[in-house]
Formats: sequence, C-alpha cells, structure tokens
Amino acid sequence: MLEIDIKLVPFGIRDREHLIGRMTIWNDATGDYEIGNYGYKLVTDKDELFEGKLKGFDRRRGAIALSRDILDKILKD
Repeated sequence: MLEIDIKLVPFGIRDREHLIGRMTIWNDATGDYEIGNYGYKLVTDKDELFEGKLKGFDRRRGAIALSRDILDKILKD
C-alpha cells in the first residue's frame, strides 16, 4: 500500500504546515508480475472524496508514475 500526504507549508514555515489531502493506493491482487490493478482513495481537507480503480498499470514504471496516472484520472473525471 502507498500512502501519500499532501501538506501545505505556508511560506515554508514548518510550524504552520497542515495536511490538505491524503491519497491511499493499494494493489487489488488481480494483476500479475508485470501488470498491476489498483484501488485508490483521495480525501481532502474539504471532505472531498475521490475513489476508484486503475487497471492495467505497467509495474516497471514505478510508484511515482502510478500516483501520477491516478491523479490524471481523477482530474479527467
């Protein structure tokens, strides 16, 4: 499972940072060694919820590409 926190750090002041979103990504165990299928959930500080599935991801591309593809999918919907 991947968990990605999105924080706002006003003016770079760490004492004022706060969480504005959290994305959780998990393998749904229906893929194989090369291709992964994933579920995801993104929750924002404004109680927005985005959840769904991303199928057919080429695992060789890595975790950053996976999170980017999910964000792209969320923004297109």
